Amino acid sequence: MNDDSSIVRLAAMLRDEAGRLRPGDRLPSSRELMRLHGVSPVTVSRALSRLAAEGRVIVRPGSGT
Repeated sequence: MNDDSSIVRLAAMLRDEAGRLRPGDRLPSSRELMRLHGVSPVTVSRALSRLAAEGRVIVRPGSGT
């Protein structure tokens, strides 16, 4: 099964949300994102990795995004 479309959708939603936040504000936790969007931990991780690669977020394990 190819989850690429769910990764793309989640990344787009998080990109929009990150655009509304100020520098230093945090996105919801990975667990909260999984619950809110009904996706797997891998989908959340890959979506956040895309945003980090774009320079839109900084992922700090244990501290948040």
